[in-house]
Amino acid sequence: MKKFLCLAMYLLFSATLMAEQFLLDRLIVEISGKSYSQKQLEDYNLLRTIAMGDGPRQGLPSPEKWPEQVEQFKNDMIVYNQMENDQQKLDSFAPDSKKVQAAEKALVAAQVGDPDLDKFIRQRQLTEAEISRILMVVFRVEGYTRNRLQLSAVKTNEENVFTRIDPKADWFQALTKATAYRFYFQAKGYKVLAPFRS
Repeated sequence: MKKFLCLAMYLLFSATLMAEQFLLDRLIVEISGKSYSQKQLEDYNLLRTIAMGDGPRQGLPSPEKWPEQVEQFKNDMIVYNQMENDQQKLDSFAPDSKKVQAAEKALVAAQVGDPDLDKFIRQRQLTEAEISRILMVVFRVEGYTRNRLQLSAVKTNEENVFTRIDPKADWFQALTKATAYRFYFQAKGYKVLAPFRS
């Protein structure tokens, strides 16, 4: 009986370790009933970083940057959620295809020069269609943010500079208060996702 109990404990412990070692994805945040996963966050954040013109490595996930990346993603998805619920807004902030194409070219160039970034993209099996779709969301959120700054008579950056959400801005705080959202258990603690393929 004692041997059986030890074997059962060992198998349970091994299964737990394997589950942690091979985490394919997990839920991070829910906004207005729509859940977003860690993979979605990581893909979005990398492409957003490239679209902003920052170094692609800054967009890769890490334990140090994770809480900030989670918060930024939540903020962007709150804005996008509002746009999704209003087709007119969604259409109004459709980005210029040249911006999307420029970001796609920047991604390809960065992949060629950085094996770690190339591996990250390949492991997540990001297709060209998915990359374009994510970049459309990135630029829609940016366009909406720029528009809100202009409406509030705040001096905006130059046209070619990426506009970021200021979480302290009145318009964003009002939007946040009107939006139901929650983080999933341990969402703000970084966990490495297992690759789908290398």
